[in-house]
Amino acid sequence: MPDSQVNGVHHFELKLGGAETDMLFSAATTPTGTLEAPEFKTMDAQAKPVNSVGGGTQVSWSEVTITRGLDDKNSLWEWFKAIKENGATSDTKKDITIAAKNSGGDTLHTWNLTGAVITSYGHAGADAQTMAILTQQVSIKFEDADLVMG
Repeated sequence: MPDSQVNGVHHFELKLGGAETDMLFSAATTPTGTLEAPEFKTMDAQAKPVNSVGGGTQVSWSEVTITRGLDDKNSLWEWFKAIKENGATSDTKKDITIAAKNSGGDTLHTWNLTGAVITSYGHAGADAQTMAILTQQVSIKFEDADLVMG
């Protein structure tokens, strides 16, 4: 068995298509794609085998949820507010990236999400007695995704 090294994810970095960069996150769910089963074909209309299964098959993507410590960066709230006031338009949809980083700051993989909109925004974790960190939580829907390793 060849030697390999497993690198754990230390944090995530979000880039909002030029609006604000280097927002670090402690937790994120990453996209999960599900192929639409009715689109699969293993035989054509003449019952001959088809070489590729799918071939342009539609994918349904899960929402992404991101949690970060609250600070003075308010671009997530501003983005949510713009969608709330104007709807999901070409002006409010963004192409964003979510990069998983190891403790040395190296990128393990990057999700490139196109046509993204925030669908929920909230705060959690405030507790004066335990001094818990106040966090922002957002859920993001998007039209398509691409995973780039390294």
